[in-house]
Amino acid sequence: MSDFEEHETLASPKLEELPKIPDALAEEVTGQHDLKHVETDEKVVLPSAEDVAQEKQHDEFVHGIEHFDTTQLKHT
Repeated sequence: MSDFEEHETLASPKLEELPKIPDALAEEVTGQHDLKHVETDEKVVLPSAEDVAQEKQHDEFVHGIEHFDTTQLKHT
């Protein structure tokens, strides 16, 4: 017997079994609202040259650690 056959299939709950919300809340959700129109401005903040330089330096540092040639090490 496969794993799929062992599990029962889940049926959707009936309308009577769904949780009820208070009438006041239902009216607020479905009622008409007087909302103002809003213009959205998307702002893309580019990193500064200093941020790019720091990230490049960090990437080079990590690359140097990851690709270090262990044959250059000497016994002490």
